[in-house]
Amino acid sequence: MPFSLDPSTVAVCAAGALAAFVVVAAAASRFLLARIVAGVGAVLLVPVTAYCTLVAFTLMALRCDETCGTPGGSGRWRDARGAWQWDVQFLVAGVGAAAVVVALLALAGRRYPAAVASAALATACYVGWAVIWTG
Repeated sequence: MPFSLDPSTVAVCAAGALAAFVVVAAAASRFLLARIVAGVGAVLLVPVTAYCTLVAFTLMALRCDETCGTPGGSGRWRDARGAWQWDVQFLVAGVGAAAVVVALLALAGRRYPAAVASAALATACYVGWAVIWTG
């Protein structure tokens, strides 16, 4: 394999997505301090989301080079240039990034149920991305 994705990167993306859900859920609290902390935390999650999406885009763009084997060679999809997972992993990460943006906008507009739902979608997307990549 010409490149490898560090397991810590996958862990950061999955943990960041889970943190997004927790932060937005805390924002729905009736306590002002919880909402302030949640708002600051949500803004801090934007770089994590951007990083994960950039990694997914880079992986999709690079795919693999001439060292890649045939699909039946190693049995791993990352060793096949035409594997459908290359596009899907980027799509899933992109939907996760969009969901984080929607969650932040909903949080700013005090639409807490929409923010929690969007954060849950982002969490599912980034955990799904980690599963796709490690699979």
